[in-house]
Amino acid sequence: MGAVPVTVIDEVLRTAGVAAERVRTLPPWVTTYHVLGSALSPLAGYDDVTDLLWATLPAATGRGLSRQRPTRGAVTRARSRLGTHPLALLLRATVRAASAGSPPTAVHLHRFGSPGMPGLWWIADPDTGGLRGCDAGGTGLDTAVALVRSAPGVAHVTVGLPAQESAALQQRLGPDVLVVSGALPAVDEALWSGLRARTRVAWEQEALARACVSVALEKALTLAREAGTRR
Repeated sequence: MGAVPVTVIDEVLRTAGVAAERVRTLPPWVTTYHVLGSALSPLAGYDDVTDLLWATLPAATGRGLSRQRPTRGAVTRARSRLGTHPLALLLRATVRAASAGSPPTAVHLHRFGSPGMPGLWWIADPDTGGLRGCDAGGTGLDTAVALVRSAPGVAHVTVGLPAQESAALQQRLGPDVLVVSGALPAVDEALWSGLRARTRVAWEQEALARACVSVALEKALTLAREAGTRR
C-alpha cells in the first residue's frame, strides 16, 4: 500500500469533493485503499482485504483505524459512495508520478472488451509498455477520444483498429493528434482478467484501481532499481 501515498489519496479526494460527513469505520481514504487492495489481490474477498488493511495501514500511513472492522455490507455501501471519479483522478496522479514529468507524446491505444462487460480503453508507453492511462467507460470511440484527450502532450497514437474505425478516431481527435493504424505488439491482458461486474460502477471502479496499482508498482520497481544502481 506504500506505493500509493495517503497524501496523494487525500489530495485526490479533496479534488473530487469527497469528504467524510461523519466519523465512519470506513472513511473515504480507507475505502480507496480497500478498492486498491482488491485490485492488488483480485482473488481476495472483502473480508480478506479488510484484514490486510487493518494489519498494514496504521504502520504505512501513521493513522489509526476503527477498532470495529466493517462488514461486507458496509464495505459495499462505502465503495458505492466513493464512486469512480476519485479513482480516475488517482490514476492520473499516479501516471504523472511514474512519467517523471516527461509524459510520452506517442502512445499505443488498446481496447479491451468481453461479453457482458462494459469494456475499456488504455494507452501504453510504446518504449516500455507501461500503462499511461485508462478509461473504463466502454469500448466505443467516444471513450477512446476522451482518454487520448486526457493524456497531456499526446500527439501520435498507434492503434490496431480496422481502417474505418481508425479514420473515425482521427476525425474526432482532429489535426493535433496523428492516428496511425498498424500492428501493435502483443499485450498481456491479464491485468483485466476476472474483473467482476456486480454493477457497472463497481466494474469501472475495479478496472481503474487495477490500472492505478499497475502504474504504482511500475514506479516502485523503477525507484528500487535506481536505488540499487546507486549503491
